[in-house]
Amino acid sequence: MRIEDITNISFGIIMLFLTVTHLTKINHAYIHLIVELTAIAITLFASKSKNGFVRDWYSLILVPMYFMNLNGLIEAVNPVCYDRLLFEIDKALFFGKDPFKMIEKIYNPVISEVLQICYALYFFVPVIVGVSLYKTDKNYFRFGLLTILVTFYLSYLGYFLVPAVGPRFLLSNNHEILYGIALTKGIKQILDTLEPTKFDCFPSGHVAVSVASLYLARKNKKTFLMLLPIVTGIVMATVYHRYHWIADVIAGFLLFIISLVISNLLFYRFDGWLTKKA
Repeated sequence: MRIEDITNISFGIIMLFLTVTHLTKINHAYIHLIVELTAIAITLFASKSKNGFVRDWYSLILVPMYFMNLNGLIEAVNPVCYDRLLFEIDKALFFGKDPFKMIEKIYNPVISEVLQICYALYFFVPVIVGVSLYKTDKNYFRFGLLTILVTFYLSYLGYFLVPAVGPRFLLSNNHEILYGIALTKGIKQILDTLEPTKFDCFPSGHVAVSVASLYLARKNKKTFLMLLPIVTGIVMATVYHRYHWIADVIAGFLLFIISLVISNLLFYRFDGWLTKKA
């Protein structure tokens, strides 16, 4: 099995363990068990597939499966909400002042629209990078896949350690200007509908995964330059649109660095053809 397969199965086992040890606290726990066992079964099947595309891309199914499975499980494992603490950390970073009040001064319909669109494009960023690498360097594609998987799964584990819903729920959010020009309000409603759990703020997966994808995209100059403004917009949107605390964003950058180090170590150790760290 490849290290990517081991990573997918390992996370599935962790989720399975958390579900089994908190069965009585989880609504419809059997659904979580089915999802987790199915994800593990998909990994086992795909790892032996002779179809190269299936072998390389099946993880594209697992990441959203595991994310959807977080709903109800996070609250069962850790019912404490850390938003107040994260808000106090944010204020401490700005010497006691509310940074979100400061950001309100630059609210603008055009900025709101652009940043919200960038935020929504987050879901496509790692896929775009993956396609780019797949066409040019299959070895580095595998390293990139491992890096993205590690980043996603560590962020999911972070949600269990520090459950938080973000400033858009804790702070007043009655600012019509945040609705942008035409698309912003609709995009917000769609994202809220698709988001299975609201306790997914710390660390910011949007920041960690986007920055990791941009780092990997440096192998292709055109892809890197195309994604640079989008990733910049994603990072800015996390705080501007009150999806994340500033502490979440900082943790997201740290998570990217940690994931990159771990991925280098794992890939270098388990794949002998890689002669140097990626």
